[in-house]
Amino acid sequence: MQTKVSKADRDMEAAELIEMGNTKLDNEDVKFLHDNGYLSNYYNRVPARRLLDGYGGRGIKPEPKVVSRGRYIENQIRNIINSQSDPDREGMYDGDLDEDSLGRFVTFGDSDIFCQEGEPKEPNMCVYVRQDNSGSMSRDNKYQLACEAGAIIEQAFKNLVPLKMTTFTDCSFDIIKDWMDVDTNRSYMSEVARYYHPTGRNDDALAIMSAARELMHRTEEHKVLIMISDGLPCCSAEHVRQAVDYARKNGIFVMSFFIGKKEDIEGLTEAFRAMYVKYFCGVSPDKLGDVLVKFLRALIEG
Repeated sequence: MQTKVSKADRDMEAAELIEMGNTKLDNEDVKFLHDNGYLSNYYNRVPARRLLDGYGGRGIKPEPKVVSRGRYIENQIRNIINSQSDPDREGMYDGDLDEDSLGRFVTFGDSDIFCQEGEPKEPNMCVYVRQDNSGSMSRDNKYQLACEAGAIIEQAFKNLVPLKMTTFTDCSFDIIKDWMDVDTNRSYMSEVARYYHPTGRNDDALAIMSAARELMHRTEEHKVLIMISDGLPCCSAEHVRQAVDYARKNGIFVMSFFIGKKEDIEGLTEAFRAMYVKYFCGVSPDKLGDVLVKFLRALIEG
């Protein structure tokens, strides 16, 4: 049942979203979430705090395997982007002199002896990661596996494109790394994984819809939303499907990775297919790279 929310509560919520969370959601976004039933949970609030504010434990480094796997993904993405670059052109009538063609000029008087270097393709992408912080993540080592997956993703993108990472439950999106956090010597996810623990329930529909509204404010060509969770949400699967459809129709590339034991992953596959249709996978952190690269190749190469 949808809970009625007063204008005063809505305005206060918008202020929290903008000022405390620095989420770039505006009043119109918050109204949209309310009016479409995405903030109708018990709390009717979306507080956002920066988990690492005031925390003095910087310097926690990711494990070597995380760095290695992240760099593998980064290199693969760079290769995909570079493959989209304009090729070098030879046989031109202006540009840089092509020394290999000088013989044609001397012998035959040919004037198409110049070349032009292709324009390198720069990544025009931003990535938003939302990680399930519900209580069920504390079982079967799932929280540690999810944080490892998140740390790999952070390592892959932090030197490449703008990146934001948050946790999510049914009432909060706590910030692990915001867009403006650009200290590449830190591993924000590794720091959070050491000192914070999951609690609450996971409302994937609210997480997807609010992230989509935020991403719609950004100007990058490719806007990527990566969801990491361990199972079914507390909201309906249809609500998740609607949120995914809305995000994709508005230019957001949504993908989902679910973490857990092999039998849990196998049992959830069809449920995730109903919610996401495509670009979802139950995967362990060591297999994450190949799947993520496959999904991003589909995005970049069209």
